[in-house]
Amino acid sequence: MSAYTFIYVYFWVCGAFVLASALHEGDHCSPELLAWLAAALLQPLFHGLVSVSVPEAMCSQCMSWLYSLGLVLTGCGWLLQSQGLPCHSKSPTFFIFIEAYLDFMVITWMLMLATPVVAFGVLNLGMRLGVLRIRSSELDLRTLEAVDFKKEIFCEDANASEGQLPAECCVCCEHFSADKVIRRTPCKHVFHEACLARWLQVNDSCPVCRVSLQAALDPEAK
Repeated sequence: MSAYTFIYVYFWVCGAFVLASALHEGDHCSPELLAWLAAALLQPLFHGLVSVSVPEAMCSQCMSWLYSLGLVLTGCGWLLQSQGLPCHSKSPTFFIFIEAYLDFMVITWMLMLATPVVAFGVLNLGMRLGVLRIRSSELDLRTLEAVDFKKEIFCEDANASEGQLPAECCVCCEHFSADKVIRRTPCKHVFHEACLARWLQVNDSCPVCRVSLQAALDPEAK
């Protein structure tokens, strides 16, 4: 994060010098790009004003993102249009800086979009492989009561007072059957044993009522 901040400040300072130099020399070959650079340099001020004037943090962040995305799109468009201008070779420093600044902004956007996707993928893969787990995943589910499957007990509209149980497991949303082992937690909720094992890899509570199962399943915790 500190490296990104340093690069951001570097581009802002260099951009201010480049803009001031272009205005001082009267180099208005591409007024669109001059206006774009000025708008890019005003981006921190825009972020500050939005964060103060918009109370909702998410709304202010979205407005800042839209401003940044607009800068990227318009900057790329105007830079492409300026490729054929004769002053492109006359003021190479200005256009090289604009290209570098745009590259930095595009890379920033790509990283911002890719980071949550990659993080979610790694988290999901770790959960599937059992790499990301807490202590409860090592508990012995055989200490829980096994429930025999009977069609008359497992009902769609189960009534607990009459000894009935729900027809499906709330973890996988599949109906109970005699093909899979069914376990009942101390809080009287039933699940497929395999589903409960996967759930306990990332949680130590009941999927229905959130009562902690740590003490009930771990003899050392008692």
